[in-house]
Amino acid sequence: MQPAILMKYALDLYSSFNPHTQTLDSYLSTVLGDCDSPTAPPSNVTLKQILYSVVRFKPGITSFLKHYFYDNAGSVLRADYDMYSIMLCLSLFRIQDIGFAQFSTFCLVQEPTKMASFLGYLFDTSPTSPVQCSVKQEWCKHYDVTYIEKELIAKIKSLEGPMQGLISKLVSKAQGMVAAQEEKEKKAGITTLKKTKGTVPVPFNITKPRPRRVPEPMRINNDVKVGAEPDYLDRTSLEEIEAEKAARLDDVRMQTRKKYEESKEQPFKFHETRSNIDQVRREIEEQREAELQFDASHRKPLP
Repeated sequence: MQPAILMKYALDLYSSFNPHTQTLDSYLSTVLGDCDSPTAPPSNVTLKQILYSVVRFKPGITSFLKHYFYDNAGSVLRADYDMYSIMLCLSLFRIQDIGFAQFSTFCLVQEPTKMASFLGYLFDTSPTSPVQCSVKQEWCKHYDVTYIEKELIAKIKSLEGPMQGLISKLVSKAQGMVAAQEEKEKKAGITTLKKTKGTVPVPFNITKPRPRRVPEPMRINNDVKVGAEPDYLDRTSLEEIEAEKAARLDDVRMQTRKKYEESKEQPFKFHETRSNIDQVRREIEEQREAELQFDASHRKPLP
């Protein structure tokens, strides 16, 4: 039987087994049939051994998975609890019976990302690893310290090297599966069409235009022509100009005065005013000064 099918049968058997309703022997004899005779199918014997081991080492498996699910709560699913139980039993308690090569085939048929994370957590031998600290303390509740140190921890340390190689294969497989899935998603819904030869553009046979004739440049004459010297400057002098200016100003002054003197309206009285306020002010001041008696005696006569 192929490893993938065998692991699927083992997972179904363990998931459907209820120890409160029937014993393990009666359950296996009902489901599998012959498992103990020399002529029993090898697959039935293997399934019986796997199920017996998981039930036998259930306290240690439960203690380990409690810490594994707690430390990796964001990357593991509770629905894979039975699968992790079977893989832990095979990797830690029965690997010497089935051999490392057969165990590798069981791991490779599972999802590589899950197996790589699980094996990396289990076979971490650093002093601060969960197996060396919290899981080991939890195992001490069910097993003897000597058994844990010489059997479980020693087995983990001895298998660390081969397990690291298996983890590398699982990581490589996971990366290849991710790349294939991305490529499949890119091509999803896209129909592959037969490639045909594309149209090759050919230029039209158009008559080429004749080049335009450039007209000759216009000749510009740069000669400077100078006329005869003006003779109006010699017609007058500065004295004559000043005399004409003075005569013109006198004429304008006389015309302005004559215009105001011959006006039909009331003639202007230059330098005169109709107001007599100054004269009235002088008369009042003279009258007040006459009433003043600065030479009078201030002594009052006796009564």
